[in-house]
Amino acid sequence: MTNMFKKSLVALAVAGFASTAFAAPLTVTQEFLTVAENDELVSNPVVIELGKEYTEQDTIVLTMTGGSIDGVAGWQPVITVAPAAPLKGITLGLLNTSADGTTATYRVTNVTGDAADQTTGIELTFTSFTFVASTIASSGVSVDWCGYTNLGSELECNDDDLITVAQQYSFAVSTDYNAVIDVEENRTQFVLPSPTNAGNNTLNDTATFAVTDNTAFDMFASTTGIDYTLTGDFSWVNTAAVVEVANCAGATTGSLNVAKTEVTFSCTDTNAVSVTLDVANNTGTTLLQPTTFSVSAEVSYTDGAIVTPVAADIKSSTYTDAAGEWTLNGSLVNIPYMPYGTNITQVINLTNTGGQTGGITVEGYDRTTNTRFGPYDLPVVAAPYRQVALAEAIKNALEDNGHVVDGAGERYYLTIVTNVAADDVEVYSAYNTGNNGARLVVNDSNGRK
Repeated sequence: MTNMFKKSLVALAVAGFASTAFAAPLTVTQEFLTVAENDELVSNPVVIELGKEYTEQDTIVLTMTGGSIDGVAGWQPVITVAPAAPLKGITLGLLNTSADGTTATYRVTNVTGDAADQTTGIELTFTSFTFVASTIASSGVSVDWCGYTNLGSELECNDDDLITVAQQYSFAVSTDYNAVIDVEENRTQFVLPSPTNAGNNTLNDTATFAVTDNTAFDMFASTTGIDYTLTGDFSWVNTAAVVEVANCAGATTGSLNVAKTEVTFSCTDTNAVSVTLDVANNTGTTLLQPTTFSVSAEVSYTDGAIVTPVAADIKSSTYTDAAGEWTLNGSLVNIPYMPYGTNITQVINLTNTGGQTGGITVEGYDRTTNTRFGPYDLPVVAAPYRQVALAEAIKNALEDNGHVVDGAGERYYLTIVTNVAADDVEVYSAYNTGNNGARLVVNDSNGRK
């Protein structure tokens, strides 16, 4: 990885003009530039071919754009090319450089050879240049040069790339999570089959994703590891065995954070990784949640030339992609706030505008104890083209399962799940506190109020 391939600008004299076209400029990755040892990158030599006739006292000005030169030692004080018929010989002396070393002016101090020989076609070789790696632009480094007569008239100008830069890593999800949670099975499994995830069954769903490490460059970073983070609603997960990681050197399962919103694991390779969420391995109560998934990959890398890299030698880049979703084969409506207690009454009405009959369950979150509860089956159904009052049934379900609904009362977050098409359900929710009148509670009602 640290070998340098010597390349040069090749001669392409067209219509009397020289062309400083690099046969192959030094190719590097953006990631390598951030970890290059000693923050240095050595370019290839620059070779330009003269396309005009030069005489003594003419000048050639070269400018590097896109990076800072590490010192000015790269510019040779003298460049001499011996005559070789039909080409003349030429000697250039360094006249001056810019303060930052990116521009140098050379003067033609001597031209030798027969009168019939010419300077057109002479190749001038400049040494390699050491750049401060971290200053190199994402667009790379280019070389511009112009020749001038001793009176200041332009003879020719050309430009081309000295260093090109590209991204080394990319990341994409190739197979999404796409299971449909089965309401009829109380959200303990999926509908069979999974729409597009061939091979999955009612108890698992799999996503596949990969980091692509493109090393088709002269200089590129060395990958040290990848930290993956899978984001979604994992509130139903009670054991790490649910998360099955495959084709990853370093991990076979993932770690779930306390909030149950992220699964993390690390790999030491860039293989395509598959993560199966296996409901069959769950312990305790399973209540699958509709959710969207995304996955991020934090890729760590260093300069492979560093034999024993320390923490400061390692950098990272993070990439994120959507990873599908889980949906319900029914309706789910969230009521974010519903109080219960003395002198408080509730109004919760569900309207089914479709022709399907479906059962109704309620579940929720106790804002005082910070615990989830349910689902509880309600003794009512969503009949076709009907409205059903749920307030009393929900209050009884809460009370029957030990939740506070009287006295000082309690505040709950409620979720109503109905086994009919989501677009056919609308929920109106409100509450009364004494003589203060009804207070509307805005719910998501499948996108409608």
